Amino acid sequence: MSDLSVVAPPTPDRAVALRQTARDVIRDWLGDPDDARVLAMVARMGQAAIAEAADQSRRLPDGPSPQIARADALLNDLRALVEGLAAPTPPPARRWFPFGAAPVPAPVFDQVEPKLAALLSALDQQRDTLLHDAVRMRSEQDRVTRADARLEDAAHLLDMVEAAASAAARETAATNPTRAALLRGPVLAALQERKRDVLTQLVVTRQGRLSLDILGEAQGSLVTAIDRARTTMAAALRTAVGAARALADARAMSEQASALEATAGAAGPGREAAAERALADAVAQMRAALDAAGGTARDMGG
Repeated sequence: MSDLSVVAPPTPDRAVALRQTARDVIRDWLGDPDDARVLAMVARMGQAAIAEAADQSRRLPDGPSPQIARADALLNDLRALVEGLAAPTPPPARRWFPFGAAPVPAPVFDQVEPKLAALLSALDQQRDTLLHDAVRMRSEQDRVTRADARLEDAAHLLDMVEAAASAAARETAATNPTRAALLRGPVLAALQERKRDVLTQLVVTRQGRLSLDILGEAQGSLVTAIDRARTTMAAALRTAVGAARALADARAMSEQASALEATAGAAGPGREAAAERALADAVAQMRAALDAAGGTARDMGG
């Protein structure tokens, strides 16, 4: 008999039902005088389970979803936005303004928040698409699990029919030697071949099931990482924009103080240092969030 170590034992109730089915099959075969018809019935055993499992295997995704690459591209765009804020801006050229403050080049900062809003909106859409993919993947997992269970049932039934056929061949050897020879020879050989086919398909199905499980777990991790990155980015990037704007204002005030021959430290350095720290902290938070989400996307994309 083929090794059934890869097959979970049936529940007690299921084992009783399968043994009864095996006895019914042998009874039908013993009562059928047509050897060819008996062998045809043997050939059909397990065929439906194999066909269903093979169909499910063909429908499995052959790699990560293209949505993962799109999510990774959006994360890279967010990273570019972050690095643009992190890049040191040269202090403004020295100007002499006897009255009023030096103008601050604010449009650069004003452009960041609309870009951030657009990128976060696109990232939300991508996350929703990934969630829909995850729902479809769970449906695939359920179908593969059902196919796996049918293959296990078929393997157990074939094993029990094989044992019953051997017993029937011994019992009928004296009273019906021709039928006993059929059971002991061609029938047992065909049963063993069908069982090998079922077990081979079971291995293939379980490989596909494992791949689905890995993809599903990784996709769930990516969605979680995107959610965290989005939450962090929304707060930290706005903090960074405010800090960058404050830093530019502080530098401008420092320049104005120098131009008026006042004490340069009175207006600028304290505020400038605080703004620099706030900007650096916000950028560090965003980099960490993007590293986590981007690393997950790259791992899934292979």
